[in-house]
Parts: sequence; structure tokens; C-alpha cells
Amino acid sequence: MTRLDIAFAVNIVSQFMSAPTVKLWATLEKILCYLKGTSGLGILYRDHGHTAFEYFSDVDWARSINDRKSTTYYCIFIGGNLVFWKNKKQNVISRSNAELE
Repeated sequence: MTRLDIAFAVNIVSQFMSAPTVKLWATLEKILCYLKGTSGLGILYRDHGHTAFEYFSDVDWARSINDRKSTTYYCIFIGGNLVFWKNKKQNVISRSNAELE
């Protein structure tokens, strides 16, 4: 969770690790090259003059073209700084947006 810049890409690639393809390995190589080139970078937290707790969430309904499952996303900010981010693919396929929520 310390490399939010690659979290989404790693999440998507990891879904296909049970049946890797040449295209998947090429994508993994790009991620590793990016990590090697940005190893000295880090997350900078700033004082924004407040300590407010903010929570944002969203869901995409059946966006994945491979399995039609929905993904829930959320992130937490404290004092204007991102402290937690997560996404989770649903276990079942929803038939409607209301059912998903």
C-alpha cells in the first residue's frame, strides 16, 4: 500500500496470473522497469491546516469485461493527505446497480 502509483496496474495484472500470457509478461516488465526508475520517490505528506477525516467511495457496475463482476473502490484522507486506498472485486455478479449497493 505504499506505492499507490502502481496499485491499480498490479491489481489488474494479478487477476490473470493463473494463466499468464506473453502480453501479461510484457506488462509486468513495464511495471518492474517503472519501479526501478522510481525507487527514490516517496509519498510526501503536507500540512494543509486541518485534520479533517474524509472518506470517498465508488463502485463500477459490471465493468470487467472478463467476468462481469463489479469493483468497489474507496480511499481515506486525513488532513488532506491520502492514508489508505483499496479496491475490491465483488464475489458475485450483480444484476442491477441497486442490488450491488
